[in-house]
Amino acid sequence: MNILLINPPIYDFAAYSLWARPVGLLKIASLFHYNSVNFEYFDFLDISKMDKSEIKKFKIKIKDSGRHSYPKEEIKKPDIFKTINRKFYRFGLQKEKFLKFIENINPPDYVIITSIMTYWYLGVEEVINLVRKFFPLAKIILGGIYVNLCKEHAKKFKINHLVSSIDEIVKILNLSNIKKKFFPLPLHLYKENYFAPIYTSFGCPYSCVYCANKFLNNSFYQRDADEVLNEIIYYYDNYKIKNFAFYDDALLINKKQHFIPLFQKLIKLKKDFKFYCPNGLHISEIDYEVATLMYEANFQDIRLSLETANEILQKKIGYKTNNKSFAKAVEYLEKASFSKNNLSVYLLVGLPHQKVEDIYSSVEFAKKFNVKVKLAEYSPIPHTKLWEEAKAVAQYNIEKEPLFHNNKILPVATKELTIDELNKIKSFAHN
Repeated sequence: MNILLINPPIYDFAAYSLWARPVGLLKIASLFHYNSVNFEYFDFLDISKMDKSEIKKFKIKIKDSGRHSYPKEEIKKPDIFKTINRKFYRFGLQKEKFLKFIENINPPDYVIITSIMTYWYLGVEEVINLVRKFFPLAKIILGGIYVNLCKEHAKKFKINHLVSSIDEIVKILNLSNIKKKFFPLPLHLYKENYFAPIYTSFGCPYSCVYCANKFLNNSFYQRDADEVLNEIIYYYDNYKIKNFAFYDDALLINKKQHFIPLFQKLIKLKKDFKFYCPNGLHISEIDYEVATLMYEANFQDIRLSLETANEILQKKIGYKTNNKSFAKAVEYLEKASFSKNNLSVYLLVGLPHQKVEDIYSSVEFAKKFNVKVKLAEYSPIPHTKLWEEAKAVAQYNIEKEPLFHNNKILPVATKELTIDELNKIKSFAHN
């Protein structure tokens, strides 16, 4: 049995790799690799497949931290975006790279395709069409976040299998004897690894109204500290990786039993690790001990989830923090010797009924502290507590068309929050 795993390109107004890897697909590849199941792997977002001339041609910038831009080409906007005054792009390797790749593999019996953002399904559609053209006998399995959140919409592709879990894939492939314990990700599938993604936990104990984590993960599970420690050492020893990005949604929860013992052990190793947190940290969990451990462990990029300084809105969206906790967390981090270069705060913009003056007030509040302000445009997500309210105020039919979930178009923002107004707020935040 031959299996092909594919991570699609991205169709969007903008895209950037903030330590991005298709971890779900890599977990499947890991399961296959360590159980000697034959497979091939192609990631349209893998810039290590590009040579130096291509890197120069597409003006790819790779930072020491592992973050990087993607190759892109401007394409015609979908008709539903004709009123949006922004250019639309396809991000990722050119189709010719894929065609050259499949010349050297056996025709697959199964093709497993992953999906991420709901509004990125055009890249999924491209890959499905390529597979049907060049491997008409292959059975297609589609999974990932888009499928889990928009299963009815995904049915329009009329593929063989829509799946919600790795267990379903194992069953479809009739791999009943496969060992399903945790294995390190097979990062050798990439020619270069600028970083490694790390999960120390899965799920989240909170129920924020804008987040679908509870729907996607019906439980919260934290891994054993020694297991995580050994995984990090494995990547460091075998792939010479020094940059590690935590994908956790709740890294600091149960810190006394989880985060603190893990990082005490990591610090004792005295390795030149660098750690990053692309997902916002729970502010209320940061005390002086946590802040000091983060500094000693060499955290380079700490992002705090304040989301808004409006206390009424804080309660509405989950009440996992407040302004006093934010001020205290920054104080602890600064006492631990972190500087503005290391500290950022996420603020949500474009929420249903969110007033422009409230956004400015939140930015003004955050700017009083020695942190960088990062504005995160809200994307309406099916199966969240805010979904029904989002549908009621949306400018577009977000229930029928996932492309309208795109946060770049501010789909459910008030009329006062235009793209131009948002750009003014961004300038104010970054000034």
